Amino acid sequence: MEQSDLLKNVSHLPLEPNPVLLEHAKQRADSVQNRIADQITTFAGSMWFVYIHIIWFSCWIGFGVESYPYGLLTMIVSLEAIFLSTFVMISRTVPTRSVRSSPTNSGRRCKRRTGRT
Repeated sequence: MEQSDLLKNVSHLPLEPNPVLLEHAKQRADSVQNRIADQITTFAGSMWFVYIHIIWFSCWIGFGVESYPYGLLTMIVSLEAIFLSTFVMISRTVPTRSVRSSPTNSGRRCKRRTGRT
């Protein structure tokens, strides 16, 4: 059976949101800092972000703001990468507590198979 046939068979089923994820989203929405980090991460993951940087780099090089090897541009882009990676980590952090309280995990550790019978 093809994947598209499988999707047709289950596409009518309603999706129930995970209560743990809903609670986590509510807690994130209550914090101004998290909302700001989420907005920055959303923008940084968009094509507008890419287009703006293409224009910025083209203008920087084309108008000769500085000469090769573009030390200032390199420093600015490096600082931007540091801050963006921090915002992404803040935006994507899932509390360990919610993983432990997940109904599928139940706080138990998985037993490792040893290969012995």
